[in-house]
Formats: sequence, C-alpha cells, structure tokens
Amino acid sequence: DPAEAIERALWGAPQAIWGGEVVTNFAIDARLAKRLHANDARAERYGSSHWMLDLVLAPDFDEAAVAVLGRRPMRKLLANPALRAPAPSSAEHWRMIRGGWLSQPAADYVLDLAASRMAPGVLTQVQVLALCIAWAAAFGSSLGGNEIAIAHDGALLAAGGGPSTVEAARIALDRCMARGHDCRGAVFAADAFFPFDDVPAMLAEAGVAAGCAPTGSVNDAAVAAGLAERGVAMAWLPPEIRGFCRH
Repeated sequence: DPAEAIERALWGAPQAIWGGEVVTNFAIDARLAKRLHANDARAERYGSSHWMLDLVLAPDFDEAAVAVLGRRPMRKLLANPALRAPAPSSAEHWRMIRGGWLSQPAADYVLDLAASRMAPGVLTQVQVLALCIAWAAAFGSSLGGNEIAIAHDGALLAAGGGPSTVEAARIALDRCMARGHDCRGAVFAADAFFPFDDVPAMLAEAGVAAGCAPTGSVNDAAVAAGLAERGVAMAWLPPEIRGFCRH
C-alpha cells in the first residue's frame, strides 16, 4: 500500500528526513500528498508536524497533490513516468582516479534468495521483504563502506558504514536505539562477507532474527555455525556477489 510505504519510510529516520528527498514508483494523489506533507504524531515527538521535504520525485502528481505539496514554497516536485517500472542500469561504470579511469561492472544485482544458501530454517514473507530493503540499502555502499543495514516490518530502521564492519554495525545499532526502534525480530544485510564472528555476535545480541551476507571468507563455516547456534536464519549469497560497489 503506497500510504503505508510512505509512513514507514518517513518514520524510519523521522529527524534525518527533515529537509530530505523522497522518490516513489507510484503516482501521488491528494491523500498521499498529505502523508508527505505533515503528520500530527511528529508534532508530539519533535515539535513540528511538517516533514519539510525539499524534493519529491514520482511518476506523476495530480492537481490536488500539487496544491498540498506546493504549500512549501521551495519544495521541488519532479514527475518522471519511467519510475513506474524502474530497472537498474546494466551499463559499465566508470570513475576517475588519479592518472586514469577505473572500470567495473554495473551494480545491478538484485537479491536472489533462490540462488542463496539458506540456513537454518525458512524466512517468512515479512522477513523476505525486510531483507530486500536492507540489502538495497547496504548494496549501494553509500555510507563509507562495510555497510550494515537493519530493517523490520517493511521499513529500513538504520544503516551504517565505516572503516570496519564492527564500526558500521555499531553505528547502525546506535542509530536504531536513538530513533526508538527495537531490533528484536529485525533482519540485517551486510555488503561483504564476515571475516570474524564479532559483528554477527553483536547483531544477534541486539535481537535480529535473520540476515544476508556474501560468502568468501576463510572463516565462513565458523561464522555460519555461530549464527545458527544463536538462532539467526541466514541467506548466504554466492561468493561472486559483493556489495561494496564504490570501493
């Protein structure tokens, strides 16, 4: 449901979204525009009901939606019909480096649980949806590398990155706590394999129920055994899959 998707996205980080940008793959009508404009519950917690979004990008806006969202003078509304069926680019990616250029394949991998090794147990549909959200956040490597993303019940709770996976996980967990989110029953996604059991132990202690991560570490078996003992269901991705596309 589009209205529910908007609510869960905005409440994932209700302070960080202030002055932020929202992109949807569905058209915005008056009902959805009101959700994007303000929320009374936000006023109770943060002193203002307005989300203060600076940009909303969607396939289309009807006139009533423009009237609602246009109340913020500097807000930009951009319509692009192609967003109704977005698809990742398969073009080769180039980036400038000192003295030349670096080429790498497009970061177009879509989480495929059928091609993953599942252990232990079977994920619920709610967990699968959350896992897709967490992987999408971690896979983009937009937070500095070693991303850990945590999602629950159709919403991204937090994501973190940093010089090490330990720091990335700590940031993600700290952000969950600061935002009032409970990690119990949540799922996580890591953008690369776990070389040690430290981060899996942190996540399990926080209460996560499932996760996904690439494989390829010499300690894969020990890490997998530790998570299984803690009752964390895992989707182990093929070793050729890596999320750190910006390294």
